[in-house]
Amino acid sequence: MGKFLKRKRVQRAIYVICFISILFISILNGSELNLKSSLGISYWYFFIVPSLVLLYQIIFNNLFGWGLSILLYFLYLLWAIIRFIKEIKDNFGHQDYLDYFVMTIFLSVLILIGYVFYLMKPAKK
Repeated sequence: MGKFLKRKRVQRAIYVICFISILFISILNGSELNLKSSLGISYWYFFIVPSLVLLYQIIFNNLFGWGLSILLYFLYLLWAIIRFIKEIKDNFGHQDYLDYFVMTIFLSVLILIGYVFYLMKPAKK
């Protein structure tokens, strides 16, 4: 798996899939892009910044772009974990255990995605 993910074409294909996913999700939520998030940041930035990083990585596919991608991934993972903990704290005992199970699966998938990104680390600058 690691050797497969080290191929430049495979890496670019994965970055293209990520870019198209962000684009698709942003188009579906287009009317809400002008709103502000709970952090007080316009949702446009949540579309533009990852899109630019992914476009950079699609074009150049180097260690700098990979580092930016990993940074954005870790920021999102941290935010998701904080939301998960807050959800447990605020609704403990009032929420179905299936909801906690789904959130745990979601976090597990996020960690798996991070591992895939880690394996895609380019060898050259």
